[in-house]
Amino acid sequence: MNFLKILTTGFILLVSLIFLAVSLGSFLAPEQVMEYLSIQAVSDSAFNSIRSYYGGLNLVFSLFLFYAAFRMQKTALGFISLYTIGFLIGRVYSFIAEGVANAFVIRWTAVEVILFLVSFLLIRAMIDRSSESSESRLDYKQEASI
Repeated sequence: MNFLKILTTGFILLVSLIFLAVSLGSFLAPEQVMEYLSIQAVSDSAFNSIRSYYGGLNLVFSLFLFYAAFRMQKTALGFISLYTIGFLIGRVYSFIAEGVANAFVIRWTAVEVILFLVSFLLIRAMIDRSSESSESRLDYKQEASI
């Protein structure tokens, strides 16, 4: 296994663990999630929403990324890029509309920026490596036919 593949697998597994941690925290302590976000629970529906969105959705994302780390790395990296850029677009808009949020949100914004940049750079490296290998195979075939 080459260095890029090991690095990519490790990164995707790390992100999978982040999703899993968010999921478990949301299932087991939705009131804590709401506290971090400075939201007061007004009904059981609020806990239901936290458990479904942060709990259930992140659990499925975690499982998908765990699988994809070994079988579909480009897809996993694309997913991480799209997921984080979507969050970042919403956060930037919110920062403009409502002002800078609390420290918890700022920390998650920094994590999302880092995850986006790393996933994007790893995709680019995989694409570059793939095109280099295609070119070298083509060169080899052309030399062999001469």
